[in-house]
Amino acid sequence: MRALLAVLPLAFPRAFRADFAPGMFEVMFADYDQARARGRGPALWCLVSTVGDMLAAGFRERLSPNWIEPNARPRARRWQVNVMLETFARDFKHAARGLARAPVFTVVTVATLALAIGASAAIFSVVEAVLLEPLPFPNADRLVHIGGIAPGSELPDEFGLPDELYFEYAERVAALEDIGLYGTGSSTTRAEGRTEQLFLTQATPSLFTTLGTQPVLGRLPTEEDDNRVVVLSHWLWETWFGSDPAVVGRSYYFARETRTVIGVMGPEFRFPDERVAFWVPLVVNAAEVSAGGFGANAVARVAPGTDPAGLEAQLQPLARQVQERLGGPVHLTRGSWSATVPW
Repeated sequence: MRALLAVLPLAFPRAFRADFAPGMFEVMFADYDQARARGRGPALWCLVSTVGDMLAAGFRERLSPNWIEPNARPRARRWQVNVMLETFARDFKHAARGLARAPVFTVVTVATLALAIGASAAIFSVVEAVLLEPLPFPNADRLVHIGGIAPGSELPDEFGLPDELYFEYAERVAALEDIGLYGTGSSTTRAEGRTEQLFLTQATPSLFTTLGTQPVLGRLPTEEDDNRVVVLSHWLWETWFGSDPAVVGRSYYFARETRTVIGVMGPEFRFPDERVAFWVPLVVNAAEVSAGGFGANAVARVAPGTDPAGLEAQLQPLARQVQERLGGPVHLTRGSWSATVPW
């Protein structure tokens, strides 16, 4: 039976298989093994439904490709430019069939958009947050990105916040009201008869409180939750689950785990960018912290009246103290943690 499952990805185009076949195998085999453990009947039903789903999805994909090629994750400080360019590429792909009905209009539209993007890309990251579209969070001018730099070293141009500093800053920097960590990636998702590779964000529960956001349905993760919960984006809730409020409390396959849906975010919440389909917990345990690594992206909310220079003056000494206490990599002493305001 597993041999039959193994050939099902051949229903999809070659390029699609190159990116997603490993994840498809993972999901199919895991589901089949679980069904087989329940008996012959469930195993047979799982096999039949999987074959039907995969053949139908493969046929649709060959007729009308709709997947987005994974690419490098944008750095937090430059995400505005990357999101704009990637969104243009994706929207163009989705709109191509409609525009093809009017070829003259298509040429004019594409040329106009390309010129507009080329002219504005250089200044977009500067004016986006401040002038065009303020971040959709309360008191967004007090949100900062904390990133590390180490000029003259072999370290990356910018690196994230190590776990050990995350706890130090959260507990000891008076200028920070709250701080959260996050990381991005992609993983195979299976729900409601669909299997796709979707973008995700791992986030500490404190990220949501830092941003000052709330779900439109259900609740957000807490420190008491285990790792097997998930919060859906609004677009995923609409397109995959038909805006059904009963989805909260159900369990589906997200990010290599069967996770329970606990909430749905509003349409305006697209953090860190609009590609993200869902959020899962980023577990950081203070009892297991040891020096090392470049850490995750960090977003913090500063106290009213805090200026960047004053915040950096509180960040730097703690970095050196942590390195002296825990030992660890040179970037803790050679690096400089700076805050960009607004984030």
